[in-house]
Amino acid sequence: MTMPPLRRRGAALAAAVLSAALVLTGCGSGGGNDSGNAQSGSAEGYPVTVDSDLGEVTLTKKPEKIVVVGDARYVDVLAALGEAPAVFGSGEDEQTTLKSYPWLEGQYGAYDDKIFPAYEIDAEAIGALQPDLIILQTFGNLDEGLQKQLSAIAPVYADDNPENWENAVTTMGAVTNKREQAEKLVSDMKAEFSAARERIAGLQGKTFFAGSMLDGSLYPLPEMGIFASELGLIPADNMPVIPDRGDPISAENRDQITADVVFVASFASGAHKDLESDPRYADLPSVKSGTMVILEPLIGLDNMTAVAPTTVPWLLERILPGLEKSALNTVQ
Repeated sequence: MTMPPLRRRGAALAAAVLSAALVLTGCGSGGGNDSGNAQSGSAEGYPVTVDSDLGEVTLTKKPEKIVVVGDARYVDVLAALGEAPAVFGSGEDEQTTLKSYPWLEGQYGAYDDKIFPAYEIDAEAIGALQPDLIILQTFGNLDEGLQKQLSAIAPVYADDNPENWENAVTTMGAVTNKREQAEKLVSDMKAEFSAARERIAGLQGKTFFAGSMLDGSLYPLPEMGIFASELGLIPADNMPVIPDRGDPISAENRDQITADVVFVASFASGAHKDLESDPRYADLPSVKSGTMVILEPLIGLDNMTAVAPTTVPWLLERILPGLEKSALNTVQ
């Protein structure tokens, strides 16, 4: 049994990145992760070259009109740097998007549902905005023709990898010439995780399983494991690690939910009720120890699959209190 297609909003769940490189020409020479050395006649801090899933991207000046297509994570990062994108479109209407990311309200100039209707990139709509940088998710299916269309409009930065959250922050720092601010953001986020680990010292090295309830089965989402690992937890034997997807735990096999800590997300309200009503639920190790974490529908799912400046404190505020007072954490 395989999992139906996941909601592709915000931080996309990992997909295979395109192997063909797209090198944006006419933007200056480049190479490496961040060339960042100003040349004669160039704006201070530019040109700068950064790596992207589609190849190297070179900017000769600071982008003034950034359009973010599909990736709420980058709206979060850019806003935290004081460089809110001019336009954002997530694949759904703005009201639905803000239900999942309520803190993003006011963190972008305008919302445009035409640039990414039903999770399909519309190059013409993007071009009409006249951006000087496009940040997008490819979901592993951006064809060469669409790449050429987009790169003819503006430099294109693509990132479908939620694992390296630190790189996402520092790369945007380089792109916007806010390197010091980006380094401070990374330092602050690391400090938040460090403080969190101290609060749950008794859980360090304990196993976790993280997934989403759908049609009675618990599907592992290795992207959720990025956040869990930052808390000092390690994947249970049946918890896959990116790029593996693993197998769902069906209703009849719920006694296999044996991890010390379990995070349960969902696409809809009440999806976890079926799990909680199972007679075996009370006997699960995580339920007995108070480390079964039921996340808010969509909000928890979308934001535990990506690590960004705003999502970290938001999630920690909701996850930590229960884990901190759990029997597994307090037993000496």
